[in-house]
Amino acid sequence: MEWLKWLLFEMKLFSPELHSWIGLLASLACFAITVYFAKEVKDDPTLFTVLALFACAWVAIASVYELPSPHNSTVPNAFKIPDRFSDLWSFLMVFAGAILAREGQKEHWFLNSRRLQVAAMSLFAALVIPRQFMPEWIQPQHAELALGTLLTLVGFLALGMGAKAVAERSHLLFLTIILVVYAALEIGRTSELILIERRRMSDFFMLSFAMAKLLLTPTFCYIVLRRHSLPKTKDVQA
Repeated sequence: MEWLKWLLFEMKLFSPELHSWIGLLASLACFAITVYFAKEVKDDPTLFTVLALFACAWVAIASVYELPSPHNSTVPNAFKIPDRFSDLWSFLMVFAGAILAREGQKEHWFLNSRRLQVAAMSLFAALVIPRQFMPEWIQPQHAELALGTLLTLVGFLALGMGAKAVAERSHLLFLTIILVVYAALEIGRTSELILIERRRMSDFFMLSFAMAKLLLTPTFCYIVLRRHSLPKTKDVQA
């Protein structure tokens, strides 16, 4: 098991600068891909808004990699700005998925109630509660990491529900696999930060996150584009 622990959490063959470049370029590539698909659906305001929010999400996560790495800092607040950009990424994902979901299933009780958006807004607001309001038995940094990960999971759920409303079964299955793997990576990384220490992620996590981004983006965008190509009176059954 030692080799598995090394592979998942300790393998660091690449320099911190290369880590940042890979994350930044992967995020910007996702932005460029989304912009290209957005141009293809520009005559549909709803679908264009979905992809505009999706594109903005990738700009937000790219901003994390543009910032100087704080992992050698002893000041907890050094992590606050990159963490908030990551939370903004999740927040935008929720609204992109929720809007797409209502495009295909306008009478669905869960989607019409806008529960996903309310959950996202509540979690996002909870992240900015002043740290002095936290109970003494809770470490503020750990609470913020847990809330941020929960917000990310809500974002993935929204993307999945949006796709379910309009996508073919095979496309939905592929997207679901990507989202589940992406969610597992997020939970694994958060667990490492809380249970072990806050440090630069291993090469395994860095490369896995980059691959997940580059698989998620064209898959979701293609689902949106395919919805655009169908007659408006026809809802695709997942």
